Amino acid sequence: MKNATVREQETIAFLRNAVVPAHGNLRELVADLLTHKYPIDNATSIGMSQGHNWTVIGRGPVQTNRHYRRACIAIRAAILGQPVAAAAQAVSLIADAALPATLGANLNDAYNHEVHHLQNQLHALQNTPGNFLQNNVLYVTEAGASGQLNFIFYQHHDNGTYCFAPPGANVNNIIPLGGVNGNRAVYITVPAHHVRIQEFTAIEANLAAIPGDLIVAGAATLMFTARFSGCSFMYCHAGGNMTAIHINPSGPPHGRFYQLAQTLRGNIPAPPPVVPVPAFGNANNIGPVHVWGCQAAEAQPFDYEPTAYHFVVGVFRANEWEVWVQKHNPINHRAAHWQLS
Repeated sequence: MKNATVREQETIAFLRNAVVPAHGNLRELVADLLTHKYPIDNATSIGMSQGHNWTVIGRGPVQTNRHYRRACIAIRAAILGQPVAAAAQAVSLIADAALPATLGANLNDAYNHEVHHLQNQLHALQNTPGNFLQNNVLYVTEAGASGQLNFIFYQHHDNGTYCFAPPGANVNNIIPLGGVNGNRAVYITVPAHHVRIQEFTAIEANLAAIPGDLIVAGAATLMFTARFSGCSFMYCHAGGNMTAIHINPSGPPHGRFYQLAQTLRGNIPAPPPVVPVPAFGNANNIGPVHVWGCQAAEAQPFDYEPTAYHFVVGVFRANEWEVWVQKHNPINHRAAHWQLS
């Protein structure tokens, strides 16, 4: 009987080039899923075995059919979660002539399984952000311009991180958190408002009227911005409106990370971290303005330490914006999360 590792390797190699009448564009994708996200364990590999066929006449076509059956069992058991014995039994009943079409259908089943998983995770982030951030690692890739964008949402194969990348990003080549480059990923698109990074030097001349992005809940119920490792985040919100700005502490004399938050708060006539709306230069909101920034010692919720990376996400639910933080320490491990407002 064939070694389990050899059987797995041969099956994945066959899958990458298998002849199927439909969904052939998914072959490499599903092969990568089986290689990295859903590796074939020993029990599954044994269940994929078709026994020996060294004495079979016309061994070539028989061997090809055995590869088809192994690939179908691997997808059903490893990705779709079917019991190995049940998957092997079902596949054994498929006529040889129907194997290519069956494998094509199983490729599509695997793809839809991943899409459904992403939709469920997105629903969790939008409806129970605290639970999502407690149990998962979030990563947001800088998107450049501010405004509503259709972000690409996918799960990284190697570390399980849930990633949001800007439109047009090649998910085959994004390497968040030190993952392996080149692995294909299933993704869905998600409308969200992106808040770009602005330099402090561009706003320091008029701290009494700092400009920000006006975010109106509508088609987009999520807000993203790039990761924080020394920047400050200033925001206010009421109902469906939120105004926010991501400020980078650029240039002297405000180059040190924790001086930025102190400067923003010190030039606003109210005790930090709550300041009046006019200081933010936006009449579309009512209620307090908050400054979340970097300090030498972390004092949650409105300060964070510069030794870790942080991601800020806005979630609109129950007719109100919520602002959440996830801390990574080190970067590829969720260390903590908390709600700012």
